[in-house]
Amino acid sequence: MGVALNRWLAITIALGVVAAHRVADAAPVGARDTATTREPGTWSVGIADPLRIGVAPGVELDAQVLAWLALSPNVGLRTELRRAGRWTVTGEYGLALPTMGLRLTQGYLLPSWEKGGGHVGWILVPRAGLAISADVPRGDLHDAFSVRLGSAVGVPLGHNDAAPLETYAPIEIITAPALRGFRQDTSATYDLALTSWLRGRATLDAWYVGRSLQTDTSPWILGAGIHMDARWGRLRFSLGAILFDQDQHRTVIEETADGPVRRRARTRELWPAFDLIWEPSSAH
Repeated sequence: MGVALNRWLAITIALGVVAAHRVADAAPVGARDTATTREPGTWSVGIADPLRIGVAPGVELDAQVLAWLALSPNVGLRTELRRAGRWTVTGEYGLALPTMGLRLTQGYLLPSWEKGGGHVGWILVPRAGLAISADVPRGDLHDAFSVRLGSAVGVPLGHNDAAPLETYAPIEIITAPALRGFRQDTSATYDLALTSWLRGRATLDAWYVGRSLQTDTSPWILGAGIHMDARWGRLRFSLGAILFDQDQHRTVIEETADGPVRRRARTRELWPAFDLIWEPSSAH
């Protein structure tokens, strides 16, 4: 047992030394999800974070890689509209075709269609929004404050039987434009530089996903998230959690020490958030 413990300690110390060396040599980790576009010729891609390519000054092309793998072709364009001092205003536009992804999950996300009783039609989802960010200097470090507004609309290209899923909040948010016809996004984020290689990020979100004919659940889903980002060489590790909250528009009776109490019923879901992002200095 003692030999095994000593080996474990030696390996841990060695990895710690390597990690410290890599962190010391790494470029500073910048704020993420701001209005600033990537420099021309540079790019980044993550497991959940989009592929981002700087194609011209103030112009960036984006694509959600996971969505493509789920057979949902998509492309996004971000253009900086104005820079004034430490403020940046950027227009964000996109187009997606999630039909094949919905068909792929038929019988899972759409359990009532297990025997092929419904038809997922072709649905085009254009989206447009605005991102506003401010650089907040703090000594040698720089924080960032961002506000983002966006809308996405589902445009049926033929007959479609797909209806809202009434399932987990993240899935409802993702599928809202296609299955409910509309989604409005609003978010505010503060990105805090803790060191040159470590950042913390707090986000408040609100999504309007439209009403469902099946339930009287609130069309608003609220969210609050906390994330930590660390850089290792050209890799950025992001770890955090997001809390989703939705009013059920009904009341329930709960037993307390003082007797029965009628309270509003709410659905709360806590989801982990993890991402691994590759950020080379330039595209080759």
